[in-house]
Parts: sequence; structure tokens; C-alpha cells
Amino acid sequence: MLPTHTRSTDSLDGKAIRDFLKSHGYEVHNSAISRMKIDIDDRLRGDVVESYQKLQAAKPLNGFSLYFQKLSELTSEKRQLAANWAQKHPDSNLVPIRRAQLRDRTTAASMCQFVPLMEGAYSVQHLGPQTEDGHIHTWRLVDLPGQECTCGNWKDQAFPCIHAICAAIQDGCRLEHLYDSVKMSIKHFIATYTFRFRPWPKDVTLDTDTTLLVPVLQIEDERLGKRGLKPGPKPKHKRRRAKNAL
Repeated sequence: MLPTHTRSTDSLDGKAIRDFLKSHGYEVHNSAISRMKIDIDDRLRGDVVESYQKLQAAKPLNGFSLYFQKLSELTSEKRQLAANWAQKHPDSNLVPIRRAQLRDRTTAASMCQFVPLMEGAYSVQHLGPQTEDGHIHTWRLVDLPGQECTCGNWKDQAFPCIHAICAAIQDGCRLEHLYDSVKMSIKHFIATYTFRFRPWPKDVTLDTDTTLLVPVLQIEDERLGKRGLKPGPKPKHKRRRAKNAL
């Protein structure tokens, strides 16, 4: 039989595995044994994860509490981030991430050539440096009134791409009109995360689920003394226990 596995095959010798397989009529090479050890470790890690998931399923209230605890921590981090943005960028209305994107894309838009069409439509091609040698950007059709571009980035990101910025500059349109300036402002970010966090709903009635069994909490009886509650048992000193063992 194989030695007792200790969650890792590092302590198992290849000779022990080979002898075990040979006793059952199997002849294997050293390379196959190394692959078998890796597979054993992977399966044991999977068993540990599965047992942990079963433990979480057995205690749904703990999982529910951890969920709201994590949600509260994330809300607190965003609230602190909003306060830092308000102090560092008091003169800006756009959040720093979007402001940096707008600055970089405006610089890239100056490296574009364009062809005006009709009714606020432009055909734009980017001529700036490319990440791949020999790659040439195709012409993109920009519809300023419809706020669409054939590259798809304007609609997917809800923020203007370099083609839209180039077309807006040539058309004399303000860049603030190309995106939702209120939703992407620092004030909106602060108002969102400084709102009082209340996970429990107040306008609905919560129904009691009688099928959910709550683990029984065992509370020890209080021991009253002359001056209040008696303390618990004193921990025994390890040195005294070691002397008694000798």
C-alpha cells in the first residue's frame, strides 16, 4: 500500500509508487510517475475546494453575512476614493479615469484625417503610430447626431472614440456633448457612494422562511458570584503541564 498522503506528493518517493503499481502488475516509466504525482495533487486540491463549498452551503447565514460585509467594505473604499478625488481635482468635473482617456484620445484624434460627408457625418482614418508593424487603420464612419461610430467603441464604452473626437472638433461640437457629462462627473460619483448604506429594504415586507433551519446556538449558563459574574476556567500553564508529564 502507498504511504498516507499528506495533501502533497512531495513526501512520496517515486520508488514507492513504482513498487505499488508493480505489485498490481503495472510497469511505468519515471516520466509517467511524475505526471501521476501532479494529477494526484490537482485532484486533492479539487476535493478541498469542493468540501469548502459544501461547508458554505451548510451555513447559508454565514455566506449571507460575508456577502454584505464585503459589499460594505467595497462601498467604504469607493466613498474614500470619491473624497480623495474631490480634494485632488476640485477644478475638474470629469472623473480622473475618463479625463485621462479624453486627454489621450484627443491627442490621438489630431493624427487623423477626415472627409466631411453630410448631416454631421464624417469619414475618419487614424494615421498615428500602430502597435503592429504594417497595420493600417480602416476608414470609420462617424454619425455625430446619432452618436455612433462603425468602430463600435463609442457605443460600447458610452464614451467617444478617437474618430468621434476628431469629427466633433472639425464640426465645432463641444466634447461634453459626446457623453453623459452628469453621470461621469465627480459630483455624481460622490453622491452615489456617500449615500447611507442600508442593505435592508424598508418599503417591502419580509416573509419568514420556515423551511430554513438555523443552527442552534448553545449559550453557557452565567455563573454569578459575590462580585458579579465568575470568570471562566484559568488556562493551565504549558510548562507546569510538561513537568507533570515527566
